[in-house]
Amino acid sequence: MKKNKIVNLFILFSCSVILLIVYYLEYFLDLKPCILCIYQRIPYFIIIFLAIILFFIKNNKLEKKFYFLYAIIFLSSLFLATYHFGIENNFWSAFASCEINDSLLNDNQNLKEYLLEKEFVSCSKVNFTLFGISLASYNIIISLFLLILSLLKLKKNYI
Repeated sequence: MKKNKIVNLFILFSCSVILLIVYYLEYFLDLKPCILCIYQRIPYFIIIFLAIILFFIKNNKLEKKFYFLYAIIFLSSLFLATYHFGIENNFWSAFASCEINDSLLNDNQNLKEYLLEKEFVSCSKVNFTLFGISLASYNIIISLFLLILSLLKLKKNYI
């Protein structure tokens, strides 16, 4: 197996394990994620999709573009995790998002029922830590590591 494919396999494996862990925590340990936790999964799904495609690509120029895409995606993952970390530690507040379909809320009773039934998990509340470190913090570390790996791969083999 070519060296390029080994790095790609490592990235694919890492992203897959990360998603398995968070889904295990959600569905087997019943830890409900906040909206930012869910958003932080998206880059890993995209990377898994790209990594699978990259296994079938033989063109070096196209491989270079994939590693460049990896770097961009891991950078966005790093920013998102850092944003979440800042909210957890009260460095800044979260942007407010409104998910209410106001056409269904025509009186106070409907609003009360909606709010009582709605399951809300605050982004500022840390639901799970391992060795005193939140999942957003781990995501910062992992995203930074995979970003550096992608950039090193770009520099070493393609630039």
